Amino acid sequence: MRKGRSARAGAGFNTGIQANDADIRELVSLYAAGNLKQAETRARRLIAEFPATLVAYNVLGAAQSGQGKPKKAIASYRQALKVNPDYVDAHYNLGNTFKALGKLGSAAASYRQAIKLKPDFAEAHINLGILLKDMGKPEGAISSYRQALKLMPLQPDIHSNLGNALLELGRNEEAIAAYRQSIKVKPDHAEGHFGLANVLQAAGESEAAVAAYRAAVKIMPSHVEALCNLGRVLTGLGRLEEAAASLALAVKINPGFALAHHNLGTALIELDAFEDAAAAFECALDADPGLAASHASLGMLHERLNDLDKALEHTQRARELVPDDPAALLSWAVIQKRKGDRQGAIETLTPLAKRGAPGNIGAQIHSELGKLHDREGDCTRAFDCFRAANDLQAQSESAARYSKAAFLEEVEEIGKALSAGGEWKQWAGDDAGETPSFIVGFPRSGTTLLDQILDAHPVIQVMEEQAALDHVVAHIAEAHGAYPSILGELTVEAVSDLRMRYFANVERSITRQPGTLLVDKYPLNIRHIPLILRLFPNAGIILAMRHPCDVILSNFMQAYKINDAMANFFTLEDAAHCYARVMGLWQNCTELLPVKFHMVKYEALVGDFDTEVRGLLEFLGVGWDEAVLGHIEHAKARGVINTPSYQSVTEPIYQRAKYRWKRYQREIEPVLGELQPFIEAFGYSDQPT
Repeated sequence: MRKGRSARAGAGFNTGIQANDADIRELVSLYAAGNLKQAETRARRLIAEFPATLVAYNVLGAAQSGQGKPKKAIASYRQALKVNPDYVDAHYNLGNTFKALGKLGSAAASYRQAIKLKPDFAEAHINLGILLKDMGKPEGAISSYRQALKLMPLQPDIHSNLGNALLELGRNEEAIAAYRQSIKVKPDHAEGHFGLANVLQAAGESEAAVAAYRAAVKIMPSHVEALCNLGRVLTGLGRLEEAAASLALAVKINPGFALAHHNLGTALIELDAFEDAAAAFECALDADPGLAASHASLGMLHERLNDLDKALEHTQRARELVPDDPAALLSWAVIQKRKGDRQGAIETLTPLAKRGAPGNIGAQIHSELGKLHDREGDCTRAFDCFRAANDLQAQSESAARYSKAAFLEEVEEIGKALSAGGEWKQWAGDDAGETPSFIVGFPRSGTTLLDQILDAHPVIQVMEEQAALDHVVAHIAEAHGAYPSILGELTVEAVSDLRMRYFANVERSITRQPGTLLVDKYPLNIRHIPLILRLFPNAGIILAMRHPCDVILSNFMQAYKINDAMANFFTLEDAAHCYARVMGLWQNCTELLPVKFHMVKYEALVGDFDTEVRGLLEFLGVGWDEAVLGHIEHAKARGVINTPSYQSVTEPIYQRAKYRWKRYQREIEPVLGELQPFIEAFGYSDQPT
């Protein structure tokens, strides 16, 4: 928030033959009290009687300007300058009026003339600085602000305005010093904290920026720009609930703040609240129909919701507004692909990839281009694109917050606890109450296809990709001690409490359909098999299986939302290592625990649907129902499918992904040694080429 200086109406006494001091004071008082019409009338009378009364011209111009008559105000100020060309206040007020009319060059000339006549005119230096920054001349603005500070060093607004100009030039360290000085002068200067937060964010110091934004909001709770920027930074840090709360407050204070609505939509997408996100973007467009970013986001969101008509409508509008917007072009390319024009999609994305879009959007562009080249059979280009996408993600601020080692350490700790022996097979309590089944497997093993098939069955309800079990793990660690070593010591009462907590998490995630079997689909729950059996000894485990080489290749090819687990998929080497740790734990679980499981191989499922699905339904204890044959339409009707497979599961079952790794055998070769034991153990040694 930049603060300049308004019209000066009280100077100019004793200049030539003029009205007496009492009349002038009365005139100035009328203006100061806001009686603009009376001030204008009184000024005209004084000018008619005493034409050399400069203050009267000045008050007349100020009163006219205040009544929305800027051209008349300019005429009045110019008349004053005819009487006395060196009348400083008239030059200054002319500058203010020209600025209000958008005549920036004339405004700058007037301010400069005022400064020439009165070099210590601090207000003129300040307003000239603001004007020059608006004109895209930050260097000139900096000079003006520094001159003003020589005259008024204890004005916090000038320090923060100086910081704004320095920030625009990328002179971050100097900007930080300016903002800190504004805060030193006035510790509760909200704009100083806000500016400091902006420059810290620009410098990549997100946590420090959060603290500074919070300081600004504490001082000025209605500071919507600070709330909006705070929400954006928190979204980038993955603190999504906090982000949504900050942005919701911003739009409550100012419902017409389009950018805050847009940022709220972005946070809600990350929270998987897709319908609420769409509503937020629509609110942004109500406030600013020309906000291309919201049109682009709605295009991608509706594509995700499988509503291609709306996706196309918003994407085209975004492209009209900003023809080279990367997000809009990415959305357009995805729609082209889904409508069968893969070559057109490649032609759309290739220039974008070469241009080098930044951050997450750049990773998505390379990833989508890789998928297109893969479909076209150009494996070399495809692999290069996937590698570029992963490199961008690995270098992102988001990736820096997660640790691939942390996930592997958790898997290792579960394995150690399992191998230690003890009470693992002496499960406390019975299995009273509802018993869910679980779809598990290494990511990209066909779990989403199984999910869609089973959810189409009238007596099965699938909970898709909800971390209900992870919440239980967090509670165990907090309330009972280290997880997983404590599992063998849990009492019957503790187990009963954990079951209730699990189902409470389920109820928060989905609305349960009475009389249906709950199937919890979360692939990496495979590492929590000991916990599942501790809570539900009779739980049915559906193991999704796919050739290990295809699995790690597919994970390498996905632009995931990053977390500790997904951070293992930026390279094939890391993906293979992660696979070996996770699937090795699975093997230990089946050897040491009474796991009741049914394996569904992806290759068999896409090859003989009826046989594989009948066997799976028999394992779950439900009969065949023709509804499972309509799983594609069912998937489309569900709206959001919250996995990277959301596009493919709305297509007829296809064979193209089976043994795809053979086309990338040169790239896979270095990791075959680590995968070979699992290729043999899971029955893939004699697969066709």
